[in-house]
Amino acid sequence: GSAVGEFTFRLARVASHVTAIEADDFAYRIAEALRLYKDIDNISFRRTSAQNFMAKCESSYEICLCINVHMWIEKQLGKEKTIELFRRFSQNVRHLYFQTAHKESGGMYLVEYLKNAEDIAQYLLDCGFRCVEQVSTTCVHGGERILFYCQGNWEI
Repeated sequence: GSAVGEFTFRLARVASHVTAIEADDFAYRIAEALRLYKDIDNISFRRTSAQNFMAKCESSYEICLCINVHMWIEKQLGKEKTIELFRRFSQNVRHLYFQTAHKESGGMYLVEYLKNAEDIAQYLLDCGFRCVEQVSTTCVHGGERILFYCQGNWEI
């Protein structure tokens, strides 16, 4: 999807290294084939489920894009485990861009307790992120999605 697609390749232009995590095998294989075809050596694609990522969430990341993936993590792990993951994640991330399906979506899964921008901002604060700011709103993916920027607690 967008996480291992456009955003990964755009970030690779300006970052020293990009790690992209993908649960869907088909998307992973396409992204890795494009990386090899274009001979891009500063991207690492990792294929893993949300459960496996949760077990291995010990690395630190300067910037994390969690764009339209949170709801699928929640679908796999459930509410409590997802909150636990994001609390741990807030300790390992310096900057987070976050967008999830709420209220209405073109997708088939919604996070019911995130009904509006205030709910999402409070969720991020409750997970330990700081300086939560609403960046933009889009309906590109079908239904309203709100993009947030916030800071984690990992300092360089």
